[in-house]
Amino acid sequence: MRFGVFEIDSSARELRKHGVRIKLQDQPFAVLLILLEKPGQLVTKEELQQRLWPADTFVEFDKGIYNAMKRLRETLGDEAETPRYIETLPRRGYRFIAPVQQPSRFTLSPGVPTDPLEKLSVSRNRLRHWVWVLLIPFSTLIGSLVWFYSQASRLSQSGAPPTVPLTSYPGKQCCATFSPDASQVAFAWRKPGRNDSDIYVKVIGTEGALRLTSNSASNISPAWSPDGRFLSFLRLLPEGKQGVFLISPLGGPERKVAELSRGTGDFIGRTAWFPDSKWLAIAEQEGISVLSLETGEKHLLTVSPPLPGPDHYDDAPAVSPDGRSLVFSRNLTGGISEIFWQALSRNLTPNGEPKQLTFKRQWSTGPAWSADGREIIFSTGANSYLEGMGELWRMPVSVAGQAGQPRSMGIQGTTPAVSHQGTRVAYTRTLRDANIWRLELPGQKARLHQPVSFIASTQAETSPQYSPDGRRVVVCSTRSGTTELWLFNAEGSDAVQLTALGATVTGAPRWSPDGHEIVFDSTVSGNFDLYAIDAAGGKPRRLTNDPAVDAVASYSRNGHWIYFMSDRSGRSEIWKIPAEGGEAIQMTKNGGYVAFESPDGKMLYYSKEHSISALWKMPVEGGVETQVLKSVLGMGFALSRKGIYFEHFENDGTPRFGFFRDGIQASVDLFLFETGKVKPVAKIDRPLTFGLSVSPDERYLLYSELDQSGTDLMMIEGFDRANN
Repeated sequence: MRFGVFEIDSSARELRKHGVRIKLQDQPFAVLLILLEKPGQLVTKEELQQRLWPADTFVEFDKGIYNAMKRLRETLGDEAETPRYIETLPRRGYRFIAPVQQPSRFTLSPGVPTDPLEKLSVSRNRLRHWVWVLLIPFSTLIGSLVWFYSQASRLSQSGAPPTVPLTSYPGKQCCATFSPDASQVAFAWRKPGRNDSDIYVKVIGTEGALRLTSNSASNISPAWSPDGRFLSFLRLLPEGKQGVFLISPLGGPERKVAELSRGTGDFIGRTAWFPDSKWLAIAEQEGISVLSLETGEKHLLTVSPPLPGPDHYDDAPAVSPDGRSLVFSRNLTGGISEIFWQALSRNLTPNGEPKQLTFKRQWSTGPAWSADGREIIFSTGANSYLEGMGELWRMPVSVAGQAGQPRSMGIQGTTPAVSHQGTRVAYTRTLRDANIWRLELPGQKARLHQPVSFIASTQAETSPQYSPDGRRVVVCSTRSGTTELWLFNAEGSDAVQLTALGATVTGAPRWSPDGHEIVFDSTVSGNFDLYAIDAAGGKPRRLTNDPAVDAVASYSRNGHWIYFMSDRSGRSEIWKIPAEGGEAIQMTKNGGYVAFESPDGKMLYYSKEHSISALWKMPVEGGVETQVLKSVLGMGFALSRKGIYFEHFENDGTPRFGFFRDGIQASVDLFLFETGKVKPVAKIDRPLTFGLSVSPDERYLLYSELDQSGTDLMMIEGFDRANN
């Protein structure tokens, strides 16, 4: 079986890293096998003791387990504080948290006897038959073997090229770019416990990496100039700005060449070089621009779609090898992006309108040209938007922008990059595991309880919501391959799949007050819209059909209305529609994202951002808004009879690359309606993801935690040979 860069052979008792056998003592090896028997589940210290030592053994068990675990972690390059493979559950035991690939098992074909006596009888009866069968066509058999060998040899020579790791550092590495001779790569690296990233360079085949940038900001999206002299990269700056910088791949001072508006929404931005190394294509909120490094001249090549809201922009440009066209991703709505092609004139101005190349209605992004300019590689997939688990595809593109049939490469990855020689392809591989945890809330004695794993798998489990009677829980899970709604009982078992939409995004489920329906958002139609489904199952009914983004809904206390976020006015505001569907009514005027009615149905509490936001309230009949809390996680608060449970962490004002803030200790607190004071509830060491829910009796709190997160850079070797 495999996990990460390791492969284990239990029968031979061998552990390999990148295919190379590494030494591991018997006891740590036994511990690893025990943990791998139940990936994602708790293995108690008592179980380890019983499995490792006979009943009549007299040793200091805790010390023995500690020493074995220490040696095992050293071999795996794992750390107890920031684990990638083995998590310590204090005073309870350990859990293997990395995804495990089990070996395939052969099964008997129908009709093959399984009883030993039956097989013996069959073999005797068939023996004489097979002697004649083998003797008569012996020459034919020899010819067939020769043909088979030649075919196998041919397939092995032209089969899939080998894929090897470029990096296996802790934390997250992303967005590789090759040097002109393809001997080095530059990339962005965010180390564990930090929320800034820096640009690094490493020689392929070596372990060390040279750090080029060193500041508290996030430095992202490096691109190597064709002449090899510079790396361009972006730096996320305060107040919605981003800087375009150049630096030598050997290190030294950096040079700022432009400062751009970064905009809002999920926009990040990318840079791409033109063949003469004198111009850069840059993604900004207004569209794709071209920037002269000699004069500072800048003009637009594409214009982002003129649609309301922040989720419509052009990103990820890639310039063709001849410099006469570029491909880019156009975000059409939240969670849906397509690849477009733009012809360019000799003086680098747009020649005609962009042509759409893909029509997958998924998160298709990050295109890269092949070395001969005849095809592009890009990432797409139903889980590529929220989970970053895209798949690499390739597609022929003619000089006139005509697209051929796209085909999957069968590789999980994003941000592909192709070397100038066309022999190597680098990409980012994501490892991400979010699970649901349950916290028993302090009672009258205010005893602090430890969170326990509630719903866990090797896939993403997010957005938990208790039903009004507390007997069921709905969550978003990718365990079926795409994000779907699943139902569980109050103990986190008896899983039942509720939807099977296969959309890029399906999320934010909320129960109706009577527990009969669940409202949620989805991009299954090609746009972000609201849907409702019977809690017993059935076909979802569509509630909104507007070109804008309509998402993140909740019911009013009487069940007559559904509140939701929409950008149909030009920015995100809270709106409401009748529960059966109908005309939408705008509620807020100064921004809104997630909204819930107060228990008495008189006030509307809402955040204004999906990440860090203040919490506001206003009367449900309309009126002046009032700030309630300074800082909450925009999708992490829940109302109860006592008050508002909310997730938060301190925001230092520094822009973050992405939504999840790894390494920041979050808190869950309670804002009390009666006193207006905040009461601490719990500290959470791991990053939080979507969703927070309180049981109706306020005994339990459910939240989603990112138990494991990381990215590595991988490389396809010999891509040009596989291409022929």
